[in-house]
Amino acid sequence: MNYSKFSEDDLIEAYSTMLDYSGKVSDELRNEIINRGGLDLFKEKINQKELNRIESDRLLNEIIKHIREKKDYDFIKVNLNSDVWDSEKLSEFIKSRYDQQWEKHIDQSIYPATISGSIHGFIIGSFLGSIVWASSIFYFEKLHFWILIFNFYMAYIFTQLMTGQSKNNFLVYIASVFATIASFFGGFYILEFLDI
Repeated sequence: MNYSKFSEDDLIEAYSTMLDYSGKVSDELRNEIINRGGLDLFKEKINQKELNRIESDRLLNEIIKHIREKKDYDFIKVNLNSDVWDSEKLSEFIKSRYDQQWEKHIDQSIYPATISGSIHGFIIGSFLGSIVWASSIFYFEKLHFWILIFNFYMAYIFTQLMTGQSKNNFLVYIASVFATIASFFGGFYILEFLDI
């Protein structure tokens, strides 16, 4: 195999995979490693990559902990430090991960708007879902349970629109599930009410 076109990460992956599966490295791979600076430099890069991964995990856990404790960005930026990374890399990491984790925290939190939006999404989703379910039974003259999947997504879309939060939020997800269940029974009620 020609390893000369491999990126450094691909080369590390190939090296690790070969060691894991066969316990040895092919001559072609060994020659490419030597051409790129030697085995010692290559192993040092692997160790540095692992050290960066460990540091990234540690810092991310700290950021998540501080967000859960309702600490703001400035507090986190001042109180996190690294013996592995320089200040520029640390600042970039904190900013990007803080933004990601803050959005996730907001999405998963339950606010008064989440509660009211979920209730409204449930009502709209179960009402429309009941009509769709009853119509499908009437027109197809048998039960097509895939319609309930459609009803779930319809309820989820309305709930998401009402709350501005995704199915990662427990209340949004539960409202969508309950709307789907309600639409199942509501569809039968509509058919019975209309005596169809």
